[in-house]
Amino acid sequence: MSINSLKINGELLDAAISFGLLLLEIITDGEIHRVPTKSKPCKKNGWYVAFLNSPICVFGDWSSGERVIFKPSGYQVTLADRAIIKDQIAAKNYQKKQQQQKAAQQAKQRYNKAEPVKNHAYLEHKSVKTMPFLKTEGNLLLVPLIDLSEKKPKICNLQTIDQHGSKRFMKEGRVKGLCWSIGLLEWCGEGKLYLCEGMVTAISIQQHTKSPTVAALTSGNLMPVAIILKKRYPNVQLVIAGDDDWLTEQKRGINTGKIKATEVAVSLDAAISFPPFSNDQKKMGYTDWNDYFKYCDEVVINE
Repeated sequence: MSINSLKINGELLDAAISFGLLLLEIITDGEIHRVPTKSKPCKKNGWYVAFLNSPICVFGDWSSGERVIFKPSGYQVTLADRAIIKDQIAAKNYQKKQQQQKAAQQAKQRYNKAEPVKNHAYLEHKSVKTMPFLKTEGNLLLVPLIDLSEKKPKICNLQTIDQHGSKRFMKEGRVKGLCWSIGLLEWCGEGKLYLCEGMVTAISIQQHTKSPTVAALTSGNLMPVAIILKKRYPNVQLVIAGDDDWLTEQKRGINTGKIKATEVAVSLDAAISFPPFSNDQKKMGYTDWNDYFKYCDEVVINE
C-alpha cells in the first residue's frame, strides 16, 4: 500500500483534524511540522510527523502534552514499518539534540548580553516586582530556562515575553524538563516547594508564601519538571499550584490546567491547590494565582 495514495492521506488528514490540528495537508517527509490547533488557533502548539515509506503518523499538542499514534484502518504494522520508524526517530533525535545544544549556547550568549530589568510593561500589568534573574533585550523580557536535573544547573533556553504578553521559546530549543525558579538558590531545602505554570504566577506565589517556587512554563511540562524536583528534593512537600482554565473548558470542553496539575499530584503524591475563584471571577477569564492575588482577596495558598 503506497503512503501517497489518496485514501491513506485522506485518513491521516481526517485523523489529524479530529485530534484538533488545523491543517490542509499531511506532508510525509519524516519531519516535525508545527501547526495551529482548535484550542489555540493563533499559536503553533500542534505538531505531527508523517513517516517516509510508512503510513503511520504521530500527532501531538505541546500545550497539553497529548500525543497519539495513528495508522490507517485495516493496516497491520509490519516489522519493516517498525524498522523504518525506529531509524527515522533515531536520526531525528540526534539532529534534535544537536539543535538543542546550539540553541542553549545561543540562549546563554543572548542572556549574558541582555540588560537587567528596571521595569517592563508586562510585569507592571501583572502587578509583580522585577526579579534579579530576569533581563531585557529591547522590548522583550528574557526568562532563563534551567535544567535542575544537573548538579550545576545552567541556562538551556529562553522564553521571551513582549509588552503585550506574547510568549515565545527559542526556535529549536529544548523545553521539556526545563524551568524558571524564584527563591530556590537561597533556600535551606526544608518546608514547602511550589510548582506552577507561568513565570509571573511563580513570582506571585513566592511573594505571598515566602516559599521557593518553580515555573514549568507550560501545563504539559509540569510532570517532567515535577519528577526532577522530587528527585532533587525528595524530603520536601511539593505543592502543585495549578491553573483553572474554566472559561476554556466552557468553550472547548477541556480544562487543561486542572487536568495536568491533578495528574502530577496524583502520580507523585504531591499536594495540590487551585485559586478559589467565584463563578463570576471565572467568567472574567481569571485562571491562575497571579489573577487571584491581583484581583481577588489575598489569602495564603491552601494545600
